Amino acid sequence: MHANAVPPPITFGSFGTMLRYLRRRARMQQRDLAIAVGYSESQICRLEQNQRLPDITTLAALFVPALGLEREPDLAGQLLELAAAARGEQPGRPAPTAPPRAAATPAENLPTPLTPLIDRTREAAAARQAIERDDLRLLTLVGPPGIGKTRLAIHIASELRGSFADGVYFAALAPIRDPGLVLPTIAHALGVKCHADQPLLDGLRDALHGRRILLVLDNFEQILAAAPLVAELLRAAPLLKVLVTSRAALHLSGEHLFVVPPLGLPEGRVLPQPAQLIAYPAIQLFLARVQAINPAFAPTASDMRTVAEICACLDGLPLAIELAAARSRLFSPQTLLERLRGASGARMLQFLVDGPRDLPSHQQTLRGTIDWSYELLDVPERALLLRLAVFVGGCTAEAIEAVCGDCSDTQRPALAGLQALVDQSLVRCEIGVGGQPRFSLLEMIGEYAREKLGQTGQAGALRRRHAAFYLALAQRAAGELSGAQQECWFQRLEAEFTNLRAALEWLATDNLEHALLLASSLRQFWPMRDYLPEGRARLTALLRDPRAQRVALPVRARALGAAGFLAYQQGDLRQAQAYSDEALAISRACGDQRGIADALCNLGSVAFYKNDYAAAAALYTECLGLYRNLGARADLAVALKNLGLVAKDQGNYAHAVTLFSESLAICRELGDKRGVAQALFNQGVVAYWQGDFTASVELSKQSATSYRDLGDAMGTAYALDNLGMAAYRLGDLQQAIAMLDESLQLFREVGDRMGLALLLTDMGTVVQARGDWPAARRLFREGMVVSEQVGDKRRIAFCLEGLALAQPPEHCLCAARLLGAAEALRAAIGAPLPPSEVCAYAKGVGALRQHCTDDRAFEAAWAAGRQAKLDELLAEVCIPAPGMRMLQVGRVGTLQPK
Repeated sequence: MHANAVPPPITFGSFGTMLRYLRRRARMQQRDLAIAVGYSESQICRLEQNQRLPDITTLAALFVPALGLEREPDLAGQLLELAAAARGEQPGRPAPTAPPRAAATPAENLPTPLTPLIDRTREAAAARQAIERDDLRLLTLVGPPGIGKTRLAIHIASELRGSFADGVYFAALAPIRDPGLVLPTIAHALGVKCHADQPLLDGLRDALHGRRILLVLDNFEQILAAAPLVAELLRAAPLLKVLVTSRAALHLSGEHLFVVPPLGLPEGRVLPQPAQLIAYPAIQLFLARVQAINPAFAPTASDMRTVAEICACLDGLPLAIELAAARSRLFSPQTLLERLRGASGARMLQFLVDGPRDLPSHQQTLRGTIDWSYELLDVPERALLLRLAVFVGGCTAEAIEAVCGDCSDTQRPALAGLQALVDQSLVRCEIGVGGQPRFSLLEMIGEYAREKLGQTGQAGALRRRHAAFYLALAQRAAGELSGAQQECWFQRLEAEFTNLRAALEWLATDNLEHALLLASSLRQFWPMRDYLPEGRARLTALLRDPRAQRVALPVRARALGAAGFLAYQQGDLRQAQAYSDEALAISRACGDQRGIADALCNLGSVAFYKNDYAAAAALYTECLGLYRNLGARADLAVALKNLGLVAKDQGNYAHAVTLFSESLAICRELGDKRGVAQALFNQGVVAYWQGDFTASVELSKQSATSYRDLGDAMGTAYALDNLGMAAYRLGDLQQAIAMLDESLQLFREVGDRMGLALLLTDMGTVVQARGDWPAARRLFREGMVVSEQVGDKRRIAFCLEGLALAQPPEHCLCAARLLGAAEALRAAIGAPLPPSEVCAYAKGVGALRQHCTDDRAFEAAWAAGRQAKLDELLAEVCIPAPGMRMLQVGRVGTLQPK
């Protein structure tokens, strides 16, 4: 080559190869690059192995600068093009710049205030400008209680919607006191749900990485110990910004503080003319609140000057102003001012500043404001206000009557003073489930009331009454969740979940037996409202407590049965068997027929998923008889459904339809919408296996709609899987892909490993039909791994058949061996190949035989497969491949349309 010749450009075969080259050229280890772009080291490893790809905007915004490619547009463009090609996108050759801002994107859950924000124009503009700075990731609005941090944060976030392409989200932290609940609360606000085996922090990292989001964390001061978790999220998600409201700084690196000032007031000793006073925000707020409760109020010039003095006396604090304005029905402005100043003429409230969390001066002055409001109450109203502090996240009038009881020596009912507290702005009233009113304390009022309640010595007794009420509520709900009012009861339990959680935490220390009763009464609620991992963890912890050995045997048996049911729901058949065996033994010893039936039903389900159909049928039949004798119609429908599942897997479709139809009739009679959805789903599966795909689509659509209406994520996932596969059989590949992708996400969220095994198998079938044979083989292997873990031999047989028919022609003998093993496995468990699969199976086997030039060798390989030991065969064919980590990532990249 000539000395001055330009060397030919380097070409790369894949994105991962080029990324590895560029990293090494930059003299970076994988860990160095991971730190630079906010990924984990394992994620960089997967990128270089082409197992994962970042989106194009993340690549341009983070990887290009980290690799020093800003001045090498050709290399940067080639890297982006390789990534885009692998994702099936056409990016052109974008410049390596930060991702563009999208058009306005409505926030997912930003609250809509009921009253307008009184002039905060300057503060909102300054805070918004700060957040929009490229070098600012964390902004904390700090200030004293009642200064209006939350209201200002909502306003700022609303104005910034168009600047965050992936949305603005609001997480209300005021109801929690445990730092350990911060991540679950953030995840719930973001709609992030993780696989049961994945730590929540890792799930949030994955969900937020590469997304341009503004996350508002409201009321952080009581859980400051969780501040490092915010830093973790910011490090993991370079495009994330966080707006916090707190009385105290989080003290994190990179944190910027914005001190929220009081509302504007006239300065100096000489007040402006009355007509000019209306321009000041503090005075605007006072007048607006007074006129809201007294529309006839028309302030005179003298009144305007007095109002200005009232607002000055309150230092322009919004909460203090609103509390004062609420008394305007009782006092004229002049009388109100005199009460605020006190007989001595000294000011009641001082300017509020940041300080220590243990009773600082600014908190004392706010306490003065609330003390004043508190002193205006009569004795029963005071008692009621303090007792309301025991509730978490609000409550109903029924709960107030039961928990707060009579609040005076005159035996005055608790609700008698409730309207007074609402009228005086000490209690909020909102519309709750079923249009019923729901009451809650403002956070600052609640904190004040909790402190005073602790001084009375009544807190312990009140918490016991609170726990007793919510235990009774859960027990009542347990009998309603299979009836006509089930939807209303699920909504009620959801609305009361923070109270149920608080009651459970109190009882875990105060009365373990009642804690077990409460947790097990929520047996149906835990999986249907996406609280399955938490419910199982709480029950497991309670049962492991040494005191659990001393509780009443029927209570322990019921808790064991509930724990076994939840373990089974997550595919942990070993633990489900152990819990259910113990529950059965205790129930038999106690003669508890209901407990016996429930344990038998659990054990039947374990046997069913182990493909021991004879044992499953015997157990289901025994519990069926018990439920009939007990008159437990809802449980009878479940037992019939379960027997139908056994008949279905054994190929007895006519008998299965009969059982499903009987179950469906009972559910419709009871108004059990979930039972109806289950029966429709199972009929749809039978229609699918019999080859009636049109009927399967219709039944699955009805089932999915019902499950969605009930908020049942697991049921929805199964219905979507069947709907997707039926759509695939009818030739609608795009619809099938969409349904299966959504179904897989739901299965991962609820932690259903049996569902995952099903989805991986079905995904393999669809991918194979699309011609992506390597991906299909990977999915079938993954399906076998999960199926073996949960003990589902029938699903293993499907995976063996799928893997065999996805083999390249030169591996026809290997395929024959796999088919022989599947044939032997089906014969051993009594689960024949469904009719809908016979044609495709025969066609695939015929093609393999044509590719094999030696018929004897093919038959010998088939025979060898029939004789092979299953565990050895699985160890051989399920060697972890690169795709085995697919379940750890976010979306189902394998299924995205080309």
